Amino acid sequence: MNRLSARNQLIIAIAVLVVATVAVVLLAISPQLGKAKTIDQEIAAVRDDIAAQQAVVARRTSAKARAAANQVELLRIATRSPRDPSCRR
Repeated sequence: MNRLSARNQLIIAIAVLVVATVAVVLLAISPQLGKAKTIDQEIAAVRDDIAAQQAVVARRTSAKARAAANQVELLRIATRSPRDPSCRR
């Protein structure tokens, strides 16, 4: 019978190991990389949404501050004005 030498057995074992490693990478890891890319895109979209919402909050906060300042100014003007319209010149 034709037996393989120890060297040939080692070469075959290494080749099988390499083929198994490549199969694991192609079948298990590669699809996960695609999912990771999709998740990265979703994260970027959410970050964009957060930035847009923060801009809205900043605008509303600014408008609220302006409204408060306007109200103070109106009250100041109202206290300087005479209450009786007949007192006006």
